[in-house]
Amino acid sequence: NFQFAINGPGNILVANPYLVKSGSSNASTPSFWAIEGVADAKELNIITPNTSHSYTNFITRKEFTEVIVNLYDVVREIPDDLPKIAFSDTTSKEVEIAAALGLVNGVGNNQFAPNALITREQIVTIFNRMLTNLDITYPVSNDYVRFVDESLISDYAKTSVQMLYKLGILQGVSEAQIAPKNNATKEQSLILSVRLYDLLSQ
Repeated sequence: NFQFAINGPGNILVANPYLVKSGSSNASTPSFWAIEGVADAKELNIITPNTSHSYTNFITRKEFTEVIVNLYDVVREIPDDLPKIAFSDTTSKEVEIAAALGLVNGVGNNQFAPNALITREQIVTIFNRMLTNLDITYPVSNDYVRFVDESLISDYAKTSVQMLYKLGILQGVSEAQIAPKNNATKEQSLILSVRLYDLLSQ
């Protein structure tokens, strides 16, 4: 099991109420700390059929891509004239749209790996690409925030981790630990997406 921090306790550990253990589950309702955030995702039409159940299960690349496409469409209507970008291992329309928008990339050999789990650093990288696509910038400090697990952050994700952390979208699993390689659950991903929507609607 992996652990993931979010702005609300789930499966509370006394030492740190923001650490959540996740695994396979068929839970029809979110964790108690995620109920409000998931409700917000439903109200905003960010939630998808694949993320409207088993909320504590880890989310796949395809499932998160479906969420981000919904989020993009809520914030700014998806253009009709997007180029067609196809992958050999998925026929997902949302994956094609997200790739055409520059939000997601393949993993090589014309593959997307739709069923692979997504990590925290990958999520914020996609968020940062979305901000770039929307041509939206926010004033943030130039000071570099250092984490105890800094060496675990992939080079491609460092700028995104810094930006989304400073914007309050990504939070650490402790005061100085960011856990970039940890996987996210469906409910955690929905709440992160709602946070980004809240930022974009200010």
